[in-house]
Amino acid sequence: MAHLAMRTNAGGVAAAKTPSPSRLASAPLRVLLAESGARIVDTSITDDAFLGAVMRHRSGPISIVLPSGRSAVERDTMVRYLIGKILSSKTPTGPAGDTKPGALS
Repeated sequence: MAHLAMRTNAGGVAAAKTPSPSRLASAPLRVLLAESGARIVDTSITDDAFLGAVMRHRSGPISIVLPSGRSAVERDTMVRYLIGKILSSKTPTGPAGDTKPGALS
């Protein structure tokens, strides 16, 4: 069972522009992070079922928490997916059949 967490705070946060699914898939990752106001935070969680988490802080920035030590492809994929989810883009079904925002099982 894979786990993904998503948390948002609505306290007067200026919303980043919602990227299209095409933009999520094709933009260079560093550009996508800058455009969305997101940053990657490494965590020491070693559980293979933990894929990542995303949070929007009250002050505006988005933190994407990812396990360190995962492959570059996995990290890239999860960052794009989580940015799409937090910014409400129409992302494809996530790993393991995501059925509701922020929860993969």
